[in-house]
Amino acid sequence: MLEEAAWFIVWVVILYGVHYQFKICIPTTLFVLKLLESFFLLFLVKLFVFYQIHGDGMDFKQATWELYNYTKVQLNTFEL
Repeated sequence: MLEEAAWFIVWVVILYGVHYQFKICIPTTLFVLKLLESFFLLFLVKLFVFYQIHGDGMDFKQATWELYNYTKVQLNTFEL
């Protein structure tokens, strides 16, 4: 009887944890994803304006190469 009560308490704790996860973590995750999407869209608009208005047109090959080099440098400097 004591073991069943302990398993019931463990189940209630897990149930509360899952409830907390769905109540708090999912809205937080959605907020972060919305934030990342807005930053990405802003980056694309700024890239377009930079190359179309301030530059000589859009050169996707050069932009891809610069993004690759920037990512490579950032990954090399990243330390755990």
